Amino acid sequence: MRAMFEGRIREGVVTGRLEKGDVLPDALLDVCREHGVRAGWLFAIGAVSSISITAYAQKGQRYLENVEVSGDIEILSLAGNVSLLDGEPFLHLHVVAAKEEDGQMQPIAGHLVRAEVFALEFLILPVSGVALERSYDELTGLKLWRR
Repeated sequence: MRAMFEGRIREGVVTGRLEKGDVLPDALLDVCREHGVRAGWLFAIGAVSSISITAYAQKGQRYLENVEVSGDIEILSLAGNVSLLDGEPFLHLHVVAAKEEDGQMQPIAGHLVRAEVFALEFLILPVSGVALERSYDELTGLKLWRR
């Protein structure tokens, strides 16, 4: 689903909101493409109705099985960066969220794989004059920024 947002650029900063039903990270990638953001930082808060996260197993050099959670989930912090992978915008996003269970807020945190937006407000800080491109790093098994 294409991001439906009321985005605007002021002084080089892209701000806006996503609509209920938009899917992360795709909707934010659409925003980056539309505004020509090829390098930068991204921050967001809001709520999602479902989320899929993972973590990277350093010793095994692989991502763990995704953890899927649905319900009323508050995004306390969504942070990451925009760079290029194979010439296309790529988002590396981490999330800290919480879901109410039995009267208690339970934390959810990790590398964002996918989420369905209920409401989300975002800020993208483009970085110009810097080429942030990713390539495979043999020591970690990750696609990291090139030196």
